[in-house]
Amino acid sequence: MIEISRSLARHVWAVLRRCVRKPYGSHPPAVEFIAGADGLRVWVAHNEVSAEYRRLEARPADTVRLPFEALSAFAGRGEEVVTLASVGSDKVLARWSDGGVPQAVEYESPASATQPPFPQLPDNFVGNSSELIGALDDAVHTTATDATRYAMHRLLPRVPRRRVRRLT
Repeated sequence: MIEISRSLARHVWAVLRRCVRKPYGSHPPAVEFIAGADGLRVWVAHNEVSAEYRRLEARPADTVRLPFEALSAFAGRGEEVVTLASVGSDKVLARWSDGGVPQAVEYESPASATQPPFPQLPDNFVGNSSELIGALDDAVHTTATDATRYAMHRLLPRVPRRRVRRLT
């Protein structure tokens, strides 16, 4: 059983829904909650993006998988507790209170085979130059906000080509 606050679910939902946008394709993403001695991890992996939230506070070990849209159902402003418990091998029961009214929803747990694996962290990290933030900011402001064409709303950073002068 995993317990989180409704406000935490709201913050995680706000971040993850910006990372994973509709249309989802043939396999809608799943959100996986992994609790243990090292804390709580909430992650989603989809065809184009993977995102993870970590909270470093020890919890009883458990893992729960929910459909991506389930987060929006129990996300809220309050500190009421949402309890996520596995019911059998393929269902998850979410319980919370909304304005003093108890809520309980049973979700089908998505199969892990339909989801891409979450990428592993690298063994070591390297620092970036201070100009990177400005360059990324410029790149973000040059893309389209609407997903009309793939080439217009995705960023593809490239190393600039060296200019070659022709002598004539």
